[in-house]
Amino acid sequence: MMSNSFDLETESLSLRANAAPWDSDIFGFSVAAISAIDVKKPASAQVQFELFETWVRENSFEIVSCRLPHQQINASMLLERNNFRFIEMVLHPIALELQTYPALDNTELVVEQVCEAELSSVVTMAERSFGYERYHVDPRLDPQLANIRYGCWVKNSVYNSKQVLLKISLRDGYTVGFFFIENKDNGSVYWHLTAVNPDFQGKNWGTASGWQ
Repeated sequence: MMSNSFDLETESLSLRANAAPWDSDIFGFSVAAISAIDVKKPASAQVQFELFETWVRENSFEIVSCRLPHQQINASMLLERNNFRFIEMVLHPIALELQTYPALDNTELVVEQVCEAELSSVVTMAERSFGYERYHVDPRLDPQLANIRYGCWVKNSVYNSKQVLLKISLRDGYTVGFFFIENKDNGSVYWHLTAVNPDFQGKNWGTASGWQ
């Protein structure tokens, strides 16, 4: 029987992982993700990590992903010793007191919530907008599946009560791009998945500001 989660807490290693059914459905094979890892004693962590490898084998996971903060060098080295490969780096820009920034007077762009009738066109846009993140650049995977994954991500955001899918449009109705925001439990808002319509890429729309 498949076990959907793995939780290990020892004096050498702390590790939590879960099956990723959403990715599994898209890729057609079992996928898992490490959600947390802390290597407390590098010299003895390998023995404990083998318990995790047993869980992976028993559940026939073909891909296991993990995202690490840059300072977790011991965890990175442990994963690399066990056939994990570095694929991408994610940068998180932070804007403090964003509400105090002056907005440029640009009335050409409008930000509005995507309605249900527009969803299919935005999903199609999502499937065409990306090409340089982990599932596209990983040579072991079909990039078309990565395209489908982004379309599903956008589609699912509409049915998530904490997320709002927004489009960026010109006054004449052409959609320049999209993004969605997520209301977090701590009162903050997380800005997800910004995309520029492929038909508008390379035309400086990414630097336009003053949206209303």
